[in-house]
Amino acid sequence: MGRGIIESGLFRSERYQLERRTSDPATTQEGEMWIRTDIAPDADQLATLRFDNGSGTWDIPIYDTTATTDNVSKALRFEVAGSTGFVPVTTSGGTYDALRLQHNDSTYAFHDALEASAIPDSVIHRYTFEDNSDTTTLTDIAGSADGTITGMTYTSSQADGDYAGDFDGTDDEVSIPATESPPISFTFDYYPRAPGAALSWAQDYANSQGISIKANVNDELEIVYGSTLKVINTSELSINTRQHVGVTVSSSDEITVYLDGSQVGSATSSNNGWGGSSYLGSEGGDAYADGIVDDFDVDDKVLSQSEIQERM
Repeated sequence: MGRGIIESGLFRSERYQLERRTSDPATTQEGEMWIRTDIAPDADQLATLRFDNGSGTWDIPIYDTTATTDNVSKALRFEVAGSTGFVPVTTSGGTYDALRLQHNDSTYAFHDALEASAIPDSVIHRYTFEDNSDTTTLTDIAGSADGTITGMTYTSSQADGDYAGDFDGTDDEVSIPATESPPISFTFDYYPRAPGAALSWAQDYANSQGISIKANVNDELEIVYGSTLKVINTSELSINTRQHVGVTVSSSDEITVYLDGSQVGSATSSNNGWGGSSYLGSEGGDAYADGIVDDFDVDDKVLSQSEIQERM
């Protein structure tokens, strides 16, 4: 079966080695597969379970259902090749900290405890950089705005999990097909090695649209918003140091900037819209980031300082 990657609002992206175990679930039908866990928040699609079978990858969408029976708290449903299955979650009054995948009359089990890290409802896009096997697509595990990778590589250096995104400052970027407008918040870990843009969101300089977040030539964190350049500069950004960046933009164009959980600046500016393109690691063909980016979130609200600190 190979290795599985869980990408969901239920867990952080993790990798687990699968071990085959025998069983004979009476309800398992030919062509169906099963997944079960007792952690099941109310949501439609909870996750995508991705497997690499040695010759390619295939994804299983996982859905929530309200089906319950005796000694069962909830069930998860997912579809494979048009088939739909249900499997009960037996809790026995305790917490089941492993995930089982059943296929026909065999069960494959993840033995590692799962790190329950639910994605907050306000997160509309999340990029964890954990799937280093995919060098062309950066998966959005909270939304549907998968990024297209150009040049970016994966590194374990400065990574919160196993991997982070490494941008060379020359031509690396990830193009993002999303342009949501305020209220909006951005949070991410950043290890800049030289000046460059970590983010350019819905930005079009010619029409004074969007926002960019970057390290400038003075080793400052610089926010470029709409028609006003350098809305906020702070000398507290450190080159060759991993830091957590948070930027919020309200519906009234008030921008607030946080470094490592502390507010370091705020301003009110103007913007002509959010119709440009979005990128990680560049301003779209310019100001390429030379550094490492990890755990990038986009929220559809203005996060409070405490909420930003929770992302660190």
